[in-house]
Amino acid sequence: MVMVNFSDMPLSMANAFEKAVKAKDGFLQPSIQAFNQYWDRVANGYGLNGAAAQFSLSDVDPITAQVKQMPTLEQLKSWVRNNGEA
Repeated sequence: MVMVNFSDMPLSMANAFEKAVKAKDGFLQPSIQAFNQYWDRVANGYGLNGAAAQFSLSDVDPITAQVKQMPTLEQLKSWVRNNGEA
């Protein structure tokens, strides 16, 4: 999974895993869900309003309408090159 955000604030997402993730048919899905839930709390808590997008090989529901889901890594890279524009 890759997430990019254009808010001008350096963040560490390590705290998303402060509480150990429990395996439910593996660790990938619950880990991505924990990351996304933490991102949502951080973005809301700090008032981050910069464009954000995410690419993942895993089928995970979008976290919020503010984070665009990119179907390919190349599309995410293109989105970054265009400063968060489609």
